[in-house]
Amino acid sequence: MKRRRRAHGLGIVELLVALALMVTALFTLITVFSRSSRYAVMSRNRTVAILVCHSTMDELKAHKFGTPAPKSWSEPISPVTIYADGRPQAMDFKRTIKYGDAFVKPSSVDADEASITVEWDEGIGSNNGHKTMTVKVPVWR
Repeated sequence: MKRRRRAHGLGIVELLVALALMVTALFTLITVFSRSSRYAVMSRNRTVAILVCHSTMDELKAHKFGTPAPKSWSEPISPVTIYADGRPQAMDFKRTIKYGDAFVKPSSVDADEASITVEWDEGIGSNNGHKTMTVKVPVWR
């Protein structure tokens, strides 16, 4: 009886399986990096929106109850361009402040509520990634 010697090396099936595994791993890495970049932009935008809300809350706190609202509350926020790794990135936020008449006009009422809404587009996802953040702030004399 003759014994057959088994051939050493890679067969076509092993080669195809290895290639499929490498393609899957590469696709996974590309997906992870692209999503992490997108999530970094989303996080940056949310952080800036929170800073806009905090800044506006400070303005509301400094405003004397019952006096007219300053013009800056109705004016749009100018778009800001930042440079990350030498690349320009525009950040455009829209701020809306709503408040009751007692807060900005002479009144016998001692308390009111103001609402700060910040809107922005992320350019990602459905509806162009339009995001809205609203903060309600109690104000009093």
